Amino acid sequence: MLKWAVGLWLGVLLGCTASKPAHREEVEAGESLQVHRPVRRGGSPGFRRPPALRTPRPAPGLPAEGMRRTADAQGIERTRQLYWKRLAEAQALYPDSAGYQNHHAVPLYLGGSSQGTTYRLPTAYHKAITQAFRQEWAYGRSRPSSEELMGLMSRVYSKYPIPQLVGIEP
Repeated sequence: MLKWAVGLWLGVLLGCTASKPAHREEVEAGESLQVHRPVRRGGSPGFRRPPALRTPRPAPGLPAEGMRRTADAQGIERTRQLYWKRLAEAQALYPDSAGYQNHHAVPLYLGGSSQGTTYRLPTAYHKAITQAFRQEWAYGRSRPSSEELMGLMSRVYSKYPIPQLVGIEP
């Protein structure tokens, strides 16, 4: 407080303004003084950085890392081929569907949020995915439980993969 008072006194002598908790107050001869709260050091409460995790060691009996990557790459390539196949089927089934539509990862009628994750898909492919969801869970039924929803999404997306998740931009 004493430092601030001395700073204010020097500021008045030199015609400057000083800082203190945020409010306005009048200084001699109608000169206003804008004051601010001091800068807070450190992070805000509640936003602590989690501790660094140790690199997990592979469990005994699991395949080597290189073999896993090869299997993953082969699985991704199979999924890409499935996407191209399903896209051709959808375009043959819906020939007048041109352009693109946004597809909600969790369909709205199954309890998905309108603000949830969406993917830009060709319109014909989007119609095919929507029909697959309708076959699994028809409109008008009550919303599925979380377990039912996960199983439903797993079945539909294993037949109709989302292209962006396997590195394809439609």
